[in-house]
This record gives sequence, structure tokens and C-alpha cells, in this order.
Amino acid sequence: MMQQPPKRSRRRFAAFTASVALVTVAPLVSSGIATAATAPAHGVAPAPVVAPPPPTTSFSASELGLPPSIVLTGPGASQTVVVPVPTGLTLGTLSGVAAVPISSNAAALEFTSNGTVIGTASIPATTAAQPTVPFSVPISFASVTNGNATITITYRAITTQLGFFCGTTQPVTLSQLSVSYTGNGQQPTSISTFLPAVLKNLDIYIPSNPSVSVQQAALDIELETVSRYSPSPVSVTLHTWDGSSTLPPVPTSTFERSILVRSSPQAGSAIETDGLGAPVLVMQGQGSALGNQTLVLAGAPKAASQGTAASVLNVGAVPSLASQRQSFSQLGVSGSVTGVGIMNLGLGIEEAKFGGAVNQFNLHLISHYTPVTSNEKATAVVSVGSKVLSTNVLNSSGLLTTNLVIPATLISQTTSIQIAISYDPANGCLTSGRQLTYSIDPQSYVDATLVSGGVGGFDALGAGLLPTFQVGLGSGSQLQELEIALQVAQSIQQVTPVLLTGKVTPLSTVLSSSVPALIVAPANQLPSSLNPPVGLKAQTTSSISSSSSTSSATVQTNAAIATLQAFDQTSSNRTVLLASTAGSWSTFAPITNQLLGTGASVGWNYLSGDTLLVGPGGQVNSLAIRAGAPQQNALLPDTGNSLIKLGLLISGIVIIVLLLAITGLSRRRKRQRRSGAPS
Repeated sequence: MMQQPPKRSRRRFAAFTASVALVTVAPLVSSGIATAATAPAHGVAPAPVVAPPPPTTSFSASELGLPPSIVLTGPGASQTVVVPVPTGLTLGTLSGVAAVPISSNAAALEFTSNGTVIGTASIPATTAAQPTVPFSVPISFASVTNGNATITITYRAITTQLGFFCGTTQPVTLSQLSVSYTGNGQQPTSISTFLPAVLKNLDIYIPSNPSVSVQQAALDIELETVSRYSPSPVSVTLHTWDGSSTLPPVPTSTFERSILVRSSPQAGSAIETDGLGAPVLVMQGQGSALGNQTLVLAGAPKAASQGTAASVLNVGAVPSLASQRQSFSQLGVSGSVTGVGIMNLGLGIEEAKFGGAVNQFNLHLISHYTPVTSNEKATAVVSVGSKVLSTNVLNSSGLLTTNLVIPATLISQTTSIQIAISYDPANGCLTSGRQLTYSIDPQSYVDATLVSGGVGGFDALGAGLLPTFQVGLGSGSQLQELEIALQVAQSIQQVTPVLLTGKVTPLSTVLSSSVPALIVAPANQLPSSLNPPVGLKAQTTSSISSSSSTSSATVQTNAAIATLQAFDQTSSNRTVLLASTAGSWSTFAPITNQLLGTGASVGWNYLSGDTLLVGPGGQVNSLAIRAGAPQQNALLPDTGNSLIKLGLLISGIVIIVLLLAITGLSRRRKRQRRSGAPS
């Protein structure tokens, strides 16, 4: 929640007088305590000073934005990872656990950087009793460019039955990855170095009564920062700070940053230090002039961000999203596999990269493979989910070109295309020694047909919020509503491969607009024309409706309810994401935890259906009312503590009833009765 820490003194904000983008270089000043050296006593040698070893810091794969696991499909297969290297730190080791095929002979993992082998990890012959092998490889000699080390991991089989067995090629899977570093991280010395290579936490400070431009700047800072580090998670927290001439106290951790946003006639950005020398990036201005300052986080203009202070006065044209036809090279999609028997190759197409929700993919897939002789057999089967799109016989040409259609029912945030390659060489696998290599041409391309209008369901976001969306906040507790809007937007940006662009807009304008929207408002401030799947009409009444105009239900209960819903507002032809409550916003907290908490099955990627609903018991229920999954039919039994009235206009035999989480209320009242407290 938002907090207001005690005030501390700071330096005055630097002046900005540039005509376009002026840089005022003012080196950071750190206060220190002067000490006097005392000469040792005559004839006594000073004790030798031994410098302490540099500290060691370790990060998990998720903290570094690395994949949770790396799959090496067979002997000779490789994968490349990009490891960030924070300023002041040196790479140490890359560690993890390798799950290898049972009964395979000795092998090795080879680690290369810029074409040079920097380390190897031996894999002994494995048995069913030892299916996994831990490894730890020094990677300090990896080549580092622009704060990143590119490392390729290759599976090297020495002699293995796997390469000569006509069965399913079993991959080597690397998991539980972590990277260690040595050294002391450096604090930023300029705006361009304010954000480190690895960022765990970002604190945003705004006044307790923020202007619209301050709210907009907070939203822009959050989206730009989360997008910059994705898929590595960054925790963004909103605080209030009303000190006009002081800075909030901030942590001195190398991997945490703080930004103070405030209104001022003088626009600009500057790194300032609190009383303990910790850096704070101060952004100030009014209207669009304040919004312009957030661009320094994206490195624009580059020249303006080399010092500790800068002012961005003019902004160039905003680059448009990529076209609806993109090559695999543009999409960053590639794949290759080598082996015999049955091999599997996976490709991921990200919907948001096409600038909106997609109704259909037309895929032009070009594949190259080892030519297959007349006395050999080989096929390639392309599928999405359980749907087979194409079955192809491989021949002596070594080239396969196929056109495929992926309909809306198979499209998700990341549409996974699976290619199963079967290869049976001449004279049998055990004697021929032949293997087949199958690879995807980067000039393969995808044509996307975008949805005309809105889309429903959590799985349609963030593509459904592209190219831009409006953010409408209620008029009751705007700070709480802004915080929830930032939390929801953060969870979506975390899994969206393009930068989302939201604009804080008066709620009345948002409600009458046809632009995609994120609305955070109490139920009593929302008109019935919004027509979400679940309408919270009052503290004690909720309604639910399906996609059919003849199916609806009204439920009356004395439990406070909060919801998060993603739906197609057909009357306005747009996508709407609605966070609302019939009680206080504290009821919404379990949904926030579901979006941003830690642990398994947490985050936007794990949402299904189109509605999250929570009551005072704190249990979050996932519903599919209009979109996202087969509709859920549930009727809550009467607990004796609530009055449930159902008015159903039923189409067919489907009954759609609101699932109310009132268990917590029931238990609380039972405890009150036992204790004699009034209810």
C-alpha cells in the first residue's frame, strides 16, 4: 500500500534553460566524514591490511529474465541466453540441474561466448536412479557488450545410444538456473545509468493530491520500466510524498531505484541525493512537459541523459507498431533440431507484436532439412494444440514450403506451433549413423488479420489494449484507484512483448468512448450501459449475464464483492478491463495478490476465463461467463446468512449463476454468535 515516509533534506533542483534538450552536468555529491591518519609508534611496524574479498551476489533465472528452463532437443542442439551484467559486477558461475535421458552414455555441456569456449560441464552416464545431474560452470571469461553477455549452451554427446535409436529423441532439460556475480554494484552517475542492468524494485513517489499529469507520468514510468526489464519481474510500488523541498528516504541497494514525480512550472529531470547519499530521480513539470521527462528512461534523447540533469522539451513522432505481416526474423522466432527417430520443435508466435487482437494467422512456413534418400522415411507434422494443420513427407529436395491457417480458436497470447519430425534412415538407426537436421528459415512469415472491435477474456490482453487504451478512475478514492490501475497494468505489461500506451482520462469520457479502456471505479459510479459480465449494482446486489441476451441472473447477498473483468463491450465496439468493488477497495486486495504475488500459478499468464471475483472470505474465484473457456455453471447453496434470489431467463439448458465468495462472512458471523458479539 501507499506509504508516506519521514522527510529528509536535499539539494535544490537543478535549473533547466535549454531550447530543445539541454544537459546540465552536475556530479553527484556524497557527504563523508573526514578522518586524520595517525602515524604508528616509533619502531612498531603497522599490521598488514588485508582487503576483504569482494561480495558475491546470485540471481535466479527469473530475476535475470532468463527462461525457467532450457531444452536441448538432442546431441548437437544448442540454445543461446543473454545474461545481464550490472556495472561494477563480474560474472562468476552459471549453475543449474540437467535432466538427461536415462541410460545415455557420458556427455558434456559446452558453454561458448563470441565463438570461444569458456567452460564445460561433464555429464556422467545416467541411470534411472540418477536422472538429474547438478552443474556449475565458471563464465567469467564471457564477452560482455553493452552490459550483456551472450552465452550459447550446446549438448555434446560423446557416445550415446540416443543418436542411433529410432524412438522419440529425449531432450536434455536444464532447470533451476542461477548466475553468481562478484564485486560491488555502482550507484548511477547519470540519468542514462540510473536504471541498472538488474532491477528488483522501483518506488514511485507522487503527491497525495496528484494532478492528472502526475498520474499520467506515474503510469508511463511504470509501463516503460516493466517493459524494459520483461520478462524479468520488477516490483513497482506507489507512495505519497508531499515534501516540496525534501526527498523521500530511499534504499541504497544497487538493485532498487526511486523516482519522485511532482508538478512544477519548471520541467526537467535530475538525479538528487537524500541525506544519506542515496540517489533519487526527480521528474517535474506540468501537463505534457512533465510527460516528456519520462522519455529519459527509454534513453531518448540519448545526448540529454549523459549528465545528472536534463530537460526534454520536444518529442518526435511516436514510432508505429510493426506491420500485420512480419517475418520470423522480425518476430525473433527460430528453431532447429538434429537427430533420428521422432524429434519435436516448438515455435511461439506472440499476438501483441501485430498491434492488436488477432482473428487469424496465415503462416508461410519455410523449412530446410537434410535431404532424404528414396530408401529412407521422414515426415513433418505441424500442429497447434491438438489440431493437426499439416502432414508433410520429406524428400530429397531438402526444402519444405507450406501455407497454414491458424483460426481464432487456436490463437492465444503466445500461440505455440509444434512440429513433430520423424526420421527413419536407411539400413536402420543402429548401423547407418545418419542423422537429420531440420531448421526453420528466418524468412518464413506470418500475416495477421486483426479483430475489428473488442475482444473478451483475460487471454486476449494485452493485445486487446493495443494500440492505445484509456485509463478511467473513479472520483472516490483516486489514490487507491490509481494504485490498483498501476498494479493491473503492471501485471499485463509483464507478459506483453510490446510497450503498452495508456492515457489517464476523465471517467465520464472513458465511459462514452470507443477506445479500449482500463476502468477502476466503485460499482455505484458505473452505468448499466457498460454491461460487464458481472454487474455490482449495490453493496448487496450483483447481476450476471452471458453472451446471450436471454440468459441472466440476479443475486442478492449481504457480502461485499470485488471483481476484475475483461470483456467485449459490443455497444462501443471495444475491449474493456474493469476493476470494481461494491464495498471498500480492501476487498480487491486478494485479486492484486493473484496478479503480482509470488509462488506457483500467480500472474496474468495463469488467468483463465473473463472474470475474477472475490468476497470477504478472500477466496478468488475464476469464472468464464462470456469468453475464455467453457462457461461455468455453479449454484452456491444457501448458508442461512444470505438471501439469494435467482431470476433466470434460460436459453437451452445452460444456467449461469454468480459464484459468491461469502464463506468468510459466514464464518465471521458464526464466531460473533459464539462470542455473543452483535452481528
